[in-house]
Amino acid sequence: MFVAALVMYSALRSGGYFARDFLLVAVLAFAGSAIGFLVVGGRWRPSGRTLLALASLLALTAWTGLSAAWSPDPAAADVAMQRCLAYAAVFLLCSLAAGNGRSGALLLRLVVGVLVGVCVIALVSRLRPELIDTNQTMAFTQGRLDYPLGYWNALGAVAAMAIIGCLGLAADAREHVVLRALYAAGGMLATCTMYLTISRGAGLALVMALAVVLVISPRRLRLAISGVAMIGAGAIGVLILRSHPVLVDRPGTIAEQSNAGASVLVALVALAAGAAGVQVALTRVRALNRHRSSSSVQHRSAPPAAVYAVPAVFVVLLFAGVYATSSSTVEGQAANGTTSLRLFVDRQYDAFMDTSRPLPGGQERLTTSTSSRSEAYRVASDAFRDNPVVGDGAGGYAVRWVRERKIGEYIRNAHSFELETASELGIIGLILLGGLLLPLLAGLHRLRVAGGGLTRSQAAAAGGILVAWMTHSAIDWDWQFMAVTLPALACGAALVTPRRIGP
Repeated sequence: MFVAALVMYSALRSGGYFARDFLLVAVLAFAGSAIGFLVVGGRWRPSGRTLLALASLLALTAWTGLSAAWSPDPAAADVAMQRCLAYAAVFLLCSLAAGNGRSGALLLRLVVGVLVGVCVIALVSRLRPELIDTNQTMAFTQGRLDYPLGYWNALGAVAAMAIIGCLGLAADAREHVVLRALYAAGGMLATCTMYLTISRGAGLALVMALAVVLVISPRRLRLAISGVAMIGAGAIGVLILRSHPVLVDRPGTIAEQSNAGASVLVALVALAAGAAGVQVALTRVRALNRHRSSSSVQHRSAPPAAVYAVPAVFVVLLFAGVYATSSSTVEGQAANGTTSLRLFVDRQYDAFMDTSRPLPGGQERLTTSTSSRSEAYRVASDAFRDNPVVGDGAGGYAVRWVRERKIGEYIRNAHSFELETASELGIIGLILLGGLLLPLLAGLHRLRVAGGGLTRSQAAAAGGILVAWMTHSAIDWDWQFMAVTLPALACGAALVTPRRIGP
């Protein structure tokens, strides 16, 4: 519960980006760890992967602090070290909270619940802005939803992790039926939140995480049906939002948003309830089938037809709604879909590399790769080439960017955790980063093969969240946002718990 509270606090405090907030998180996490040691005592038996990840994170913290000696911005290096120390404190707390097995499942459920909660708060802030004072500057965000984290792509990453967590747990037969229904509803709302961020990176992270969940989940058919109900309902919600430009492309005044958002919110809640109802019906069908297969009674009445009809009718209505809402768009795309895949990829590559193109706004962003990322990556690569062993020092990227950039945009981060680590901390930093991430991925593989502290379905949810974060952090500056990175660390700690409790 304490870990979940730290995640929510970070989210509501601009994502935990500023030093005053992540330092408070560090103090609270260390205090919580001290209490945890007193409570757990000698019963805590961390796995070797847990110890390796924690040791690597502490070593990365020390190396970051040491780099202040050669960094062009020693003050920034000190801040970066403090942030790393906060993450080490939280990872230690999460490892204690996960314990030796069953507590890891509870930790996962709480983290997913907080992620969904952040998405709901963000969604309400757009649909009913009179209820939440966001202080959003629409000219800066170009209408992209960023509250409460303050950065749209970071919120998109949180939404992608929420969707994956909900999907994995909704398909878990061991979860209570009420919780599975809530996961389905939460995943549907998180889908709408992710859309409003207009974040391309979040979409990529979601796709990568879906592949992981599909591989690890022990019941792929059940997962697929839950996914159709949850993400399909979310797709209908997206189409409803698209029909209200005042909520998406060009958000208007608070009164205009509220007038349009009131009816939209009712529709989204109804869709969420529908997704939850389908999940309950699916759970009921499975329970009845299991009962039939285990019973020795030969003559027994069949399950009520309504039990099977509910998901079938919902899916039919779902696709009918999609067709009715976007049939013209689909037909237009089919008519223009003669361009080969290679030409499409070439166009996207050219758009990505051409930093002179104006950045698109609104939903146009979703159909092009135009951005300033290629220039950001070039500067980071040059820094690594110049100082491959120790890098420029933590905080050095911002200085090099000002000196070597070829565009007018000012940024402080390389928009890639790995590239920024390479440019500022060199090969040594990359090795230490690998020492943190590789044990967590190894824990995911071990759970898939031999079992561990989580069930397979729970491991799919936790692993999906971790992979979503790793994918997104490779193309953005998630490391600077506690609200984005803490859930991934918590799920990583749950993945490396040592004892098996179920299949």
